[in-house]
Amino acid sequence: MYRSVKQISSILILSLLVIASVCRADVIVKIEKTKLANGGYVFKDITPPCKNDAACDADLSMVKNKLDAGSSEVSWLINGVISASPEQANQTVFLTNDNAVGGKILVDLGKAISISEINTYSHHYFAGDEGARAPQVYSVYGSRAADPDAVGKTNEWVKIAEVDSRPNTTGKDWGGIYGVSISDDRKDLGVFRYILFDIKPTRSPLQNNPVWTNTFYTEIDIHSDKTIMHQEPARLAGQNPYVEEVIVVFKTHFDIGFTDLARNVVHRYRTSMIDHALDVVEASEELPKDQQFVWTVAGWPMMKILEDWDGQTEERKRKVWDAFEKGRFVVHALPYTLHTESSELEGLVRGMNYSSGLCRKTGIDLPIAAKMTDVPSHSWELPTLCKHAGIKFLHLGCNPASQSPDVPLMYWWEGPDGSRLLTMYVSKDYGTDLIPPEDWPHKTWLAMIMTGDNHGPPSVSEVRNLLQRADRELPTDVNVRFGTLDDFAEAILAEDPELPVVRGDMPDSWIHGQMTSPVETGIARRSRPLISAAESLNTLLRCWGADVPDNAAEIRKAYDDSVRYAEHTWAINTAYMQPHRSYGEKFEKELEEGRFARYEESWAEKGSHALKIEKVTRGSLDRDLRALAASINIDGGRVVVYNAQPWTRDGMVMVDAPGFTGRSLRDVESGSLTAVTPGEKNQIRFIARDVPAMGYRTYTVSDIPVDEGELIADENNNLIENSFYRIMLKPETGSILSIIDKRTGKELVDKDSEYGFGQYLYERFGKKEVQRFLDQYLKIHTGWAYNDMGKRDLPDIKYYSGSTADATLDLEKDSNRVTAKMAADPGDKIRHKHGVSVTLYKDRPYIDIEWQVYDKEFNAYPEAGWISLPFKIDNPSFRLARLGGMIDPVTDIVDNTYKDVSCLNGGMAVLRKDGVGAGVCPLDSPLVSLDSPGLWRFSRDFVPEKPNVFVNLYNNMWGTNYRQWIGGSWKSCVRIWSFDKYECERDLITPSAEARMPLVAGYAVGTKGKLPVIAEGVELSNKGVMLTAFGDNPDGDGMILRLWEQAGEDGKCTVKLPKGLNAQTVQPCDLRGRAEGDPMVVENGSFDVELGRYQPASFRINLEM
Repeated sequence: MYRSVKQISSILILSLLVIASVCRADVIVKIEKTKLANGGYVFKDITPPCKNDAACDADLSMVKNKLDAGSSEVSWLINGVISASPEQANQTVFLTNDNAVGGKILVDLGKAISISEINTYSHHYFAGDEGARAPQVYSVYGSRAADPDAVGKTNEWVKIAEVDSRPNTTGKDWGGIYGVSISDDRKDLGVFRYILFDIKPTRSPLQNNPVWTNTFYTEIDIHSDKTIMHQEPARLAGQNPYVEEVIVVFKTHFDIGFTDLARNVVHRYRTSMIDHALDVVEASEELPKDQQFVWTVAGWPMMKILEDWDGQTEERKRKVWDAFEKGRFVVHALPYTLHTESSELEGLVRGMNYSSGLCRKTGIDLPIAAKMTDVPSHSWELPTLCKHAGIKFLHLGCNPASQSPDVPLMYWWEGPDGSRLLTMYVSKDYGTDLIPPEDWPHKTWLAMIMTGDNHGPPSVSEVRNLLQRADRELPTDVNVRFGTLDDFAEAILAEDPELPVVRGDMPDSWIHGQMTSPVETGIARRSRPLISAAESLNTLLRCWGADVPDNAAEIRKAYDDSVRYAEHTWAINTAYMQPHRSYGEKFEKELEEGRFARYEESWAEKGSHALKIEKVTRGSLDRDLRALAASINIDGGRVVVYNAQPWTRDGMVMVDAPGFTGRSLRDVESGSLTAVTPGEKNQIRFIARDVPAMGYRTYTVSDIPVDEGELIADENNNLIENSFYRIMLKPETGSILSIIDKRTGKELVDKDSEYGFGQYLYERFGKKEVQRFLDQYLKIHTGWAYNDMGKRDLPDIKYYSGSTADATLDLEKDSNRVTAKMAADPGDKIRHKHGVSVTLYKDRPYIDIEWQVYDKEFNAYPEAGWISLPFKIDNPSFRLARLGGMIDPVTDIVDNTYKDVSCLNGGMAVLRKDGVGAGVCPLDSPLVSLDSPGLWRFSRDFVPEKPNVFVNLYNNMWGTNYRQWIGGSWKSCVRIWSFDKYECERDLITPSAEARMPLVAGYAVGTKGKLPVIAEGVELSNKGVMLTAFGDNPDGDGMILRLWEQAGEDGKCTVKLPKGLNAQTVQPCDLRGRAEGDPMVVENGSFDVELGRYQPASFRINLEM
């Protein structure tokens, strides 16, 4: 920033030259009144406060009075630190209000010295009395003797001067900063060891209580000839002594919703908000470059602003592009604020395309910094993601009311793969102040100037006021400039700072909101893995020579909706639900009358993104599966099974096969038969075996029946069984009584638990539980915080819980599976019909437990539902497959983050020290609690001890942002399995990946095509490595192939490419498509890559297929 000499003439100065009544007539007292400027006190004729005067090591004491309880210690007066605020009493020294007649301050310099100047400074303003404590009234004495009681009684004390800086007798406009300087023409006031200030109150006429007129003194300087020549300026209280440059970044917090319906928010960004931003840009064009306004915007909203839409004007579009190209509008690397851990790995990568695409279009360097706001904490996958995308700095700003992680202001955040990301975490607000903290040890400070939710850029006057504040409160040797997050990142990294390293996951304490929309979240959780399946199948079909259209546009749309569903805004702010919140019968009546229609519209608006993921992905995938089946070189009816995982696998398959009449399917390659059973509508169900890695296997229709074999349904003993498990049901509690692993004979169910295994647990919370949570969780206790995170107007109801009771039991068995169905009617505590189904499959080593609810009532009271899974595992430990890596919840979570509810990306394991245990993978809900149900709790020191897992089915926790009541009919499935000697890949990563990404199939009849009956796609030598992308390169030309290690194992991985993909080399690149290193040679269709644990590896393939 251009820093003039601060234009001293513009500062309000009162300069008075007073001939004091003193023993020596040549002593002169100068008095000036001023305001803050240049980051300190600027006077016309008075020496400013300094930190190295002759009194800086003196001893100070009070005589004949004491200091007020709100005052600083008397030593403050010589510490070289001056008051920065006229109302901050603790930055000043003042006498007790118990005595209105003043007191004395004795300064012992340690030895007698020749004194050339005595200066005192005060600072106060209060509107009620116009600054009654600002002026100075005192007499000052000097002596070589130590006894202050001798003042006025002996000649040991010399009266140096009397001071009265009261500017008038009315008390009007007394407030401000006063400097008093006492000297003479010879700069020789005398040789003294002791200086005594006899202080009097100002007795302002505007302050009725004279005890409230004791002056706020902030500094006393006593100078010798030497110190006056070499003075160093005092600093303002809280002023940083290290900072040389302040980089100011302007941004608004972006909510896709909350302040309005999402579509209206987007429209406002595209119109009035960006128009206002252009006005602010234009208003600063004539200013020096460092003062020209720069506005930072997330990638997605800037993309929406610049895209063509009905209502876009060419003039606006041209102006925005021009501002973008000139660096007046800039984007950071991320799309917006996310619930990071609710995302998928590839979805996070695709979310960076918005910013990088805009930059590539204009030839601008990709941003190296990112920003998220509001959400208290995030997955530790962020350092891994950012590091491998060339992003060097992340700024996080917490919601002011929410608990935040115990981390420093700036640190290296280490991800699961060891990547370290420079991170600034602001716990108190969205951004940071213009003035750096006093203890900031670096040369560069980031002033992250944020406006509130969707408020838009600051006004021209607000920008001007900030510049004026910088002139007042920052020293002249501190450069201030408007810039970007990238500017700060480059500057601070150039300092090579020594920072603490924080290694650990930071679970999101708002993540419970995912299951306020259980239907949509379930759809998203099942559909997201299918995006990469649809992408890879389409790519392979084109490699194999099938005539199918490119589905890149559909994949982009699916990822767009996937990332939108992970965005942190879920609804209109329910604070608008005035004048009251209702419950019980009143709520039901108002719901029926349509009072909440706008809120329900906003919830549907959010949920629509999950529905769109499913629609687009299933549409593309099903179309290509049918095309694949039609392309096989076989006449007649055939089913082709596609495996989207890069390893050979078996699995249950469900496929739409209208008109299918067979009793089995024949594997065309091996000739083996597999039983077929009917599913819903036109579906058939069967088990496919040895489906090649990312390839397919073909089956033809057969009328030969296949023996049901191993499956048992024993109605007399309430028992079902396959070759792996024997399960006994307990219908009177709607639970599983026993699960025996037939391979080991071990029991999986804790029969002594207070919870039934697989049982539905319902909770309704009372006012006590809500208040307990607020007491645990809130950092600030304000009305909006209670309303947002509690339940406003909640009646004084009590907590109760209920579990399934008196269920019916039906056993069903066919050639491929056996199912126990338990159903219960509404009761006193659980007011809705519900049921639990337990399914075993032929020759499959897992169990599916599916909960279903029928016509659940809408309820505004705080409530939740769970599937309880109490395992019989002594002294358990837990492993959670969260986004990007495995964690132990006891050792890998940063303190003061969410430990009561966890969001899974894959599954989880409960195990003993000897490795015996069980795996759990929820297919529809990502949320689990360990040990006990965890909603409406924030437990800082929670350590799970009991081997219990609770899968959340729904909740309506909180009073804003998320859906407030949940009703209707839906299902939620959980898969469990057991193991005898835990290995991460074999016993958790692979079973979870196969559960979330089932085999898929297409059915066709008619004439044959050209493809063989079996083919391989991409094959990886290492299980535990996910293939998250294989398709058109979203960052440029060619194709992208992306691997992501997930089992926590380092090593070489061989990538075998499919036939038809005639690549000679592959180009390693980062997660934003930029080349890294030299191309790698492909030999015999394969290449090797060294993969670190939890690390991604991306390759661009340029070829003609």
